[in-house]
Amino acid sequence: KSTTDAIQDTTSPRAAAQAHHQSVYITAQQDGALSEEDLLALQQLEEAADLLLTNHSFPSLASSGVFVDAHETERDDWSYLMTYMPATVANTHVRGSVAIDDLSSLLATPAGLAAAGADGGTRRASLVIRNRLSVIIGALQQPHVSTINVPGYPGELTEHEVDACLRFRTQLEEKAGAADDPNGRCYREIVDAFHSVEEEPYALCRFLRARKFDVDAVMDMVEQGVDIWAEGKKHNFFPDASAAVGNPISVLRTQYPVVYSGIAKNGCPVSYFKAGQISVEGVECVTTLEKLTNLGWHQMIYTFPNKIARAQKEGSDVVRCESVAVVDLKGLKASSLNARTLAVMKSMAKINQCFPEVLNCMVVLNAPAF
Repeated sequence: KSTTDAIQDTTSPRAAAQAHHQSVYITAQQDGALSEEDLLALQQLEEAADLLLTNHSFPSLASSGVFVDAHETERDDWSYLMTYMPATVANTHVRGSVAIDDLSSLLATPAGLAAAGADGGTRRASLVIRNRLSVIIGALQQPHVSTINVPGYPGELTEHEVDACLRFRTQLEEKAGAADDPNGRCYREIVDAFHSVEEEPYALCRFLRARKFDVDAVMDMVEQGVDIWAEGKKHNFFPDASAAVGNPISVLRTQYPVVYSGIAKNGCPVSYFKAGQISVEGVECVTTLEKLTNLGWHQMIYTFPNKIARAQKEGSDVVRCESVAVVDLKGLKASSLNARTLAVMKSMAKINQCFPEVLNCMVVLNAPAF
């Protein structure tokens, strides 16, 4: 029998999962697609999965696959698992289709909820069973990008999340109008940092996703970035990259190799960082840690929005201000992971608290064994 038929004949999720694991292992042997070392690793993975199944049970087993979500449990009970993942597919709501003044445009539609599952839309993810390893390999070689519902984004919000958006927006306006707070406008400016390429609903949701739509926690997060934002604002966020570091930016890149190049299939700009090639001594010859922070401002206020604008010219479905980061660790040595190297990287990341949820995904290449 096929894997799906075998799973449907089982009476428990554990037996079904075991049937799936066994078929994958046997298929791998039959296809000859894996080495002996890889087959051993797969066997060890199955043993670990069996141990997990011994202590935990799956909520349900559907004919189309094993759903490993919490659709039979109250959402509040699973709050610690309710993270808002970045959208990894093309956006289904084109620019201009959502607006803060039209609350219905922010809510998940009945059709969208139905697509998420027959249980009313609470099903968020599923593990689809495939009966041959060759099918999986084929899917990796020729991926099929389809539309899915993405929680936490405009057009897919619950009523509670819409209410959080409105309360967050109100508090930002109150801060901006406070006469006794000289930096009150900074709160709104931080949220609207990408105003030239990011619509307001997406900006509000980007901050709220970072704290699971807890408005008070989001306001605390923004407050922590106010002082550093005000400092960068004094210098107009360093519009000239070379002036920001005190030397030609091309020279710094030879010692700190990071660049943007191209657009991913989901519409996100792609950055490449050869972390294994960082030369701390070279960086210190070219600039200082303080000036690296200046470069961070330039990249987030000028370079990043320009890359988003370019992506928007190529596709009307590009509305999210997120990027794909490719990090190459080739050449990285354990001895290079010292306080000086981390200080250099922290200088570039110092301002990140002003720009939450801008990383769509990260691809790590050539990871060392240590």
